[in-house]
Amino acid sequence: MPPQSLNLSWNRLGDEGVCAVAGGVPQSAALRELHLSSTSCSDEAAFALTRALDLEAGSVLEVLSLDGNRIGEEGLRALRGAADAREGALSVIATGLTGTVFLDDEGHPWSGPLPGASSTKVFEAAQGAGRG
Repeated sequence: MPPQSLNLSWNRLGDEGVCAVAGGVPQSAALRELHLSSTSCSDEAAFALTRALDLEAGSVLEVLSLDGNRIGEEGLRALRGAADAREGALSVIATGLTGTVFLDDEGHPWSGPLPGASSTKVFEAAQGAGRG
């Protein structure tokens, strides 16, 4: 049985490596979780992952972890759009550098207890993430 989870966190893949991984996501019918925390990637990789997460491309990914990377506002916006298109079937976790903002299903700041990750897109995004 093919793996359902792939953890490449803490490998210095950079944008080039994460883009290469993103290229294989739609071809993996079994991959449900992809962990790319602290892989030294930025918006370029976020855009490649956004394209890979398209349901029409064949992605069945449910969890994408990108915390500890240099993804800025544009990259986070693209990832949020991909998560929104999946209508709650995808949780994206991307931690910025200076703070945390949780967004609910409508993209508004979350002020209550965190909902379950299986039903909500969770973005941990700092204002100014990727700068510095």
